[in-house]
Amino acid sequence: MPTTRTVGLVAGLTLGVLGPSAGHIYTGDYLRASLFGLGRLAFAGIALAGVFRAVGHPDADEPGYRDDKSEILGLMIVGSAGVLAMTIWESIDSYSSAKAANRKQEGRALALSPFIVPSQGTGSSSVAGLLVSGRF
Repeated sequence: MPTTRTVGLVAGLTLGVLGPSAGHIYTGDYLRASLFGLGRLAFAGIALAGVFRAVGHPDADEPGYRDDKSEILGLMIVGSAGVLAMTIWESIDSYSSAKAANRKQEGRALALSPFIVPSQGTGSSSVAGLLVSGRF
């Protein structure tokens, strides 16, 4: 049975990947949502590779020490900046995609409304009708 912490971690990672893709999923553009999600995962992998190298980095007095801290820092910066850039880019792109999908669906609309015109005086009768409106 998974622990609450494990479930929370999996849910957080899933929502972190799918969250910005919600606009593309809403418009039915699953390919674009997948590509942006994979791009974010790739950059996150680059950042995590830097973190893992930093954690496993030997100290200066240990054998196998190499002074490659700038490479480790570079991996973390490139990965983090890439995740941020992909998220911003996708947020802008999904907003535009949603607007385009809504415009495409707005093509034709028809509205039917019943109405009654009350009588204007004694001896005249009310008139009932059907109002037709929309974009054709």
